[in-house]
Amino acid sequence: MTAVHGYDYPEYIDLDGMEEFKQEYDKIMMEVTELAQKVSKDDTYVTQYVGALGHLVRTTFEMDPGQIAYVVELRTTPQ
Repeated sequence: MTAVHGYDYPEYIDLDGMEEFKQEYDKIMMEVTELAQKVSKDDTYVTQYVGALGHLVRTTFEMDPGQIAYVVELRTTPQ
């Protein structure tokens, strides 16, 4: 988990009156990203503790066919 993949915005960021919040959000997320880059120069393992919840994280899932069928059934049923 690192901050190198950028960050995402909350779903309500495009509502009216959120311009100031978006600017502050961008500022904070960039500061966290810069801090993560500084920390990663010293210790790459500690970097995973620096990212904010809005940062994008790359993941890989490995499953056998039975697990895939189970997950697909859970995610595709009507609610």
